[in-house]
Amino acid sequence: MFLDISKLEVETVRHEYTFSPADVGFDYKGYELADAFCLNVEVTKNSRQEVLIKGTIAGPVRVFCDRCLEPFVLAINPSFQIAMIPARTAGTETEDEIEADRLDENVYTDPRISLTDLMTEQIILNLPAKMLCQHDCQGICARCGANLNQGACACTATESDPRWLLLREMQKRMKK
Repeated sequence: MFLDISKLEVETVRHEYTFSPADVGFDYKGYELADAFCLNVEVTKNSRQEVLIKGTIAGPVRVFCDRCLEPFVLAINPSFQIAMIPARTAGTETEDEIEADRLDENVYTDPRISLTDLMTEQIILNLPAKMLCQHDCQGICARCGANLNQGACACTATESDPRWLLLREMQKRMKK
């Protein structure tokens, strides 16, 4: 689905779209959209063909917990703001550094903006850095791989990792 800037009048318009998981084709780290996503946008176009897109997206994403590796559904509902500036007015000088007040600007040459790409980008940008199925997730046992959220594993506490054996022997020698 596309938003055609060339067909917009100089005004503010509001649109609401609903995307099914099949419409978006979301593919990021094995995550997938769990259900339909709703995209609400307010598009403002000025006489210089600059477009400001403000909006929100809402929907569930099926992700994997970083501690226990179990899949779970994460609901996201971020808001965003994107400025679209036509390429001819973006400036011809080369810049080594982008100014802080221009970080949310995008230059466009094609007047058609893909709403599915915009939504996919916003979903990825608003995923948390650490995915946790619950705040106090216990993770998995380092030895047997059992999910510690489901109960204690069968490993004994006295078993030790053989990689530490040399250090333990050195510690015993130093105590003597």
